[in-house]
Amino acid sequence: MTALASDDNARIAQIMTDLGVRSRHMYQDTLAAAGQILFNCDDLVTRNPDGSRVSMAENRDKMLALGARDPWEDLPGWLVMPMRTSMVLRGLGTLLSPRDRVKAAVAWREHAELREFGEGEVEAEALAEPVPV
Repeated sequence: MTALASDDNARIAQIMTDLGVRSRHMYQDTLAAAGQILFNCDDLVTRNPDGSRVSMAENRDKMLALGARDPWEDLPGWLVMPMRTSMVLRGLGTLLSPRDRVKAAVAWREHAELREFGEGEVEAEALAEPVPV
């Protein structure tokens, strides 16, 4: 989560590799883009650099271009459910609040940093608290 929230592409690509994701060329930028799209936000394919939304055709073309440049060769089965759940929940959030961009990594960063930087175990109650976005 912290790598996604800070846009650390090298680290995101390494984590995707560590999770078992394999692509034909293992390009760092496409692995990082996949990590962002699957677990954080889909701005890379749904937004222009100025923040405006792209058309569905442009979205499709961007996704196809990513896949054509460096096709996936292996995606571990156990990773499919968290990936799909993240995408579905972010999609629901976008429908409920279309003006706000849903960035899961930013919303969960504080909790992820507690775990990552050894601040001890995170209490279940702490995880249940609402996260301001």
